[in-house]
Amino acid sequence: MSNLDTFAKVRALHDSTTNPGEKAAAASRMKVLARKAGMTVKQAMSKLDAPRPKTQAEAAAEAFNDIFNSPEALARRAERELERANRRAAALSRHGSESNVFADTEREAALRKACEPLLIWDTRPDWKGCYDLGGWGSHGNGESMPSAVREAVTRGWPVPETVAAAWAEYQAAEEIDDDRYAFEDSYASHDWVRARGYVLEDMLDTMPARSLNDLRARMSWLEFLSRKEVQWTHKNDLIRFATLRADIERMGARLREQDTVAVQDGQAQSSAQDADPLRSPNRARANLGVQDGHPQGESPREYPSRRTNADKRRDVIALLDAEASGIAPLTDREIARRVGVSPTTVGTIRRTRSSGLMRESC
Repeated sequence: MSNLDTFAKVRALHDSTTNPGEKAAAASRMKVLARKAGMTVKQAMSKLDAPRPKTQAEAAAEAFNDIFNSPEALARRAERELERANRRAAALSRHGSESNVFADTEREAALRKACEPLLIWDTRPDWKGCYDLGGWGSHGNGESMPSAVREAVTRGWPVPETVAAAWAEYQAAEEIDDDRYAFEDSYASHDWVRARGYVLEDMLDTMPARSLNDLRARMSWLEFLSRKEVQWTHKNDLIRFATLRADIERMGARLREQDTVAVQDGQAQSSAQDADPLRSPNRARANLGVQDGHPQGESPREYPSRRTNADKRRDVIALLDAEASGIAPLTDREIARRVGVSPTTVGTIRRTRSSGLMRESC
């Protein structure tokens, strides 16, 4: 290789000089160097002129560029840019100016004020505007958020009392973020806004639904997660599904109770109509059909039996398994709240499983 490197330099001299003596000397030297490398001058020149193999990094970069600049990728970027342009126009129509788009909302100003005691600003000249929020870096997640930060963003703005209210606040925050992203593609929320978002996400994952509106909001939240462009981390899915199952069981119990009351009211009215000589038996049966909500001649619909102890145990175990997979530890009281059992029941199941695992390991 060293002979070929020298050969390349002598060849460059041979090709660039106009002095006959220098050209002849270079040609003679090229023959000697080629012979030492086991080649003729022509072979050495061919080897030097051959394309150099790409390194792994160069090949990867070339493949990426091919994909990035493919017609499909260019079309998608053009479509996204058009969406951003439309979003900018709509945002300007709502807010009046770009500066208003980026101005703190009332909620953001309150969260900023609540977090001020926790802010540590970077004083280095080139780091103006950088800060640390209570020891929680910009790349931290919800699980690593310090309790002081969580408490500040919870205290700084009223906490939603229902799943529907939590979803409404989350949607409003997403909308203003989307507006800002339309103007600045590198936009990122302040850490106090991001922390509040994690609090809302916890509520949307775990807060029991108390109404159909809450249940609709939870389903919208799950649909939102499934459509996120950035891949969502699914380690909390066990908690979400356990919460949703408890919601459905709760709603089912209410429906069963309402149906029972409706049937009892219908039976009572039927008895009163039978005792009234002015009303015929056929009329009484027709009225019963109206009262209980079933077509005439059909018996009331039957619902599955109430939630069994096995169902409750299954849901508790699901949350315990989720906890064991790396999710932040949950107290017995918190698991009981989500599943709809007593903390004592959770503690019993936890101890039983722990002792069983210890026996298996022995």
